Amino acid sequence: MLVLCAPDSFKGTISAANAAAAMVHGVEAAGHQGIALPVADGGQGTGDLIVTAAGGQRIVVETVDPKGRPMKGHWFDLDSKQAIVESAVASGLGLLSSGDRKPTHLSSLGTGVLIAAAIDAGAKTVHIAIGDTGTVDGGCGLLQAIGVELLDHLGHVLAAPVTPTEIFNIASFRIVRQLPSLVALVDTKAPLLGPTGTAHVFAAQKGASTSDVDLLEAALTHLAHVLDPDCTTRLLPGAGAGGGIGFAIAAVGGTIQSGAEYVLDVIGFKKHLAMADLVLTGEGCLDGQTTSGKAPLAVAQAAANCGVPCVAIAGMLGEGYESLIDTGVFHSCTSLLEYVPIEEALGDPAAAIAHVSAKVPESL
Repeated sequence: MLVLCAPDSFKGTISAANAAAAMVHGVEAAGHQGIALPVADGGQGTGDLIVTAAGGQRIVVETVDPKGRPMKGHWFDLDSKQAIVESAVASGLGLLSSGDRKPTHLSSLGTGVLIAAAIDAGAKTVHIAIGDTGTVDGGCGLLQAIGVELLDHLGHVLAAPVTPTEIFNIASFRIVRQLPSLVALVDTKAPLLGPTGTAHVFAAQKGASTSDVDLLEAALTHLAHVLDPDCTTRLLPGAGAGGGIGFAIAAVGGTIQSGAEYVLDVIGFKKHLAMADLVLTGEGCLDGQTTSGKAPLAVAQAAANCGVPCVAIAGMLGEGYESLIDTGVFHSCTSLLEYVPIEEALGDPAAAIAHVSAKVPESL
């Protein structure tokens, strides 16, 4: 068999590139041919993966983290006036200790600083990968950094960053510089508001208490009234991605795109798929949220469209993973923990992934 190995990262344990290499090692140990083609969906590592596939360079600049602390960040110059910014670089959950994870007081300003640096360097199109963020500010800080003034009821410009507790002070906004084409690369179809929106679904994962979730929902609702009086942008699938960064980008004329589909196009996934007999994909946890725009689902859908079976390997299978089988695009889903103890899976994830990958072709 020719096996296309296209996993996302197993977050916190192994990168997408190393997971793909481990899958190749496993299938080749079983006597098959493997091709490593790591994928991403807009989360951490998306920029590096695209630069590796399409060329470009990393540009290091000064920015701030979600608490406003100075740090070094980077953006990716793809040439041809195109750039990629990862929100996780300056607004990522991984930048925060458990005690700092209080999204009511955090800002996406640092991501905006990175976007502004790309614009200042001449980028005409900026793709913003907005997965893995620790903020839920509706993109307010980001907007302030790129040239969008947020005004109070007296017409005064609010100081940056406007955090969620201060969103209620916003009465209007104005764009004070010409913005390039902005594209939000999202890993979820969540809208901005409501029971399936960013506050109710994702804020608790970022450290929000029950009362915090209520405050965040109210703040984002107020922001939507200001930036989206026609009640259209807030409803877009992916508007809730990145703690509402998707909404902010769309509200100032940008667009929202599936991060996974964008990545698959850039890396030439369909070309490789045409030669494959089997596809392996996966990530750290497969669960009900995987169906909302994560990379493994995009990989499986592309494989199904070409009539190639796709098997997902996860670090663990979480609540609602059965819905992945219900989509009809996965041949099967399996967990490392079905084959090795959790200590081994965490201690040497590459060996565990290789071990499981070696068994998959024979199980078809």
